[in-house]
Amino acid sequence: MYESFFGLNDKPFKLTPDTRFFYASSHHKKAMSYLHYGFERGDGFIVVTGPSGAGKSLVARNLISAIDEDTTAVIQISTAALASYDLLELIALNYGLPVQGLNKPEILRRLENYFSELHCKNIRSLIIIDEAHHLTPERLEELRMLSNYQVDNTALVQFILFGHDELETMIRLPKMEQFRQRIIASCKLKPFNINEIKEYIVCRLTVAGWRGTPVLDGAIYSMIKQQTAGIPRRINLLMERVLLYSFLSEIQCINKRVINDVILDMRNELSSSIIADDNSSTTSNEFVDSTRSVNTSDTSDTSDSSHSEDNQPEQSIELVFDSLSTKQSDVDADVEKVLKTLDLVSDVLDKVIVRKLATIQHFEKMITKKRREAANVIRGKQLDENILNDADVK
Repeated sequence: MYESFFGLNDKPFKLTPDTRFFYASSHHKKAMSYLHYGFERGDGFIVVTGPSGAGKSLVARNLISAIDEDTTAVIQISTAALASYDLLELIALNYGLPVQGLNKPEILRRLENYFSELHCKNIRSLIIIDEAHHLTPERLEELRMLSNYQVDNTALVQFILFGHDELETMIRLPKMEQFRQRIIASCKLKPFNINEIKEYIVCRLTVAGWRGTPVLDGAIYSMIKQQTAGIPRRINLLMERVLLYSFLSEIQCINKRVINDVILDMRNELSSSIIADDNSSTTSNEFVDSTRSVNTSDTSDTSDSSHSEDNQPEQSIELVFDSLSTKQSDVDADVEKVLKTLDLVSDVLDKVIVRKLATIQHFEKMITKKRREAANVIRGKQLDENILNDADVK
């Protein structure tokens, strides 16, 4: 939408993880170094923690893109699917192993045999688990049991766990001592500082083809830090709206006033702050209700066709969140699918915001026009009075 206006060839602040836009802060560099070190060792557990939106999924995607699929059988699973499957069953199904009707010991034996077969072919097994903070200590113990499998002192399977800070807290429990002994590397992703925020924004814009337009006022980064807490996903949400707002308002320089206007607009649109805690975010129904209030504030033709068209974004959002709130029964459900859905929601909201801002701009032009007309009338009356006064004097 705004890409051509600013001469970009892509949207720089999409929510979906894309390795082209990977920015390596000091913490992300450390995480990648630990991941490559641990991967070269080929055994045990690697644990990466950090707040929601800190870039764990992109770090995982960046690692996977560097792995040779011919020598490593890698699967990536999300704990979102555990509502319908046992953890070991989910791992087996992702490797294409039929385990329906088998009990836990039988599934473990089938997995061990499968990993042994891969080892004989000089193929390693790597299991990446997203949202691992949702795992219980008992399920982590199941993973530890899998990590015990060896052939000729060589581990048959390796694990990389990505999760929120709660995962670190759970691993530190006294009863998790045996599990901790299997961790060969761990690191924590932290929010960006102000300099990293600037580098992050410029990096993503540059990858998208940015050549200096829009101009970025140096004073905006401290404000972005304050409003997003330096979390990459929140920065993406804010900057996506900033570019949209600047395009609609034909603004070529993004300054603190633009950032402030967008923040106020987002809070009004979503009935929540972009810095709100993830656990306190609005529910799908609240989100849809808020979007409805945006639509009803628009002034448009009252014909049936236009009314039906205005309702389409609302209906789309309801369908999207209905699909999100449904329990995932598909083994292939993962974070990427959810993020793609969020991108769809973002596109729908963009259309809603465009209509609203267009209406506001229309009213602003009408008000400006009326003010000019009123000023002309006043000046005309004053001119007539002056002429009459001059005539009386003569």
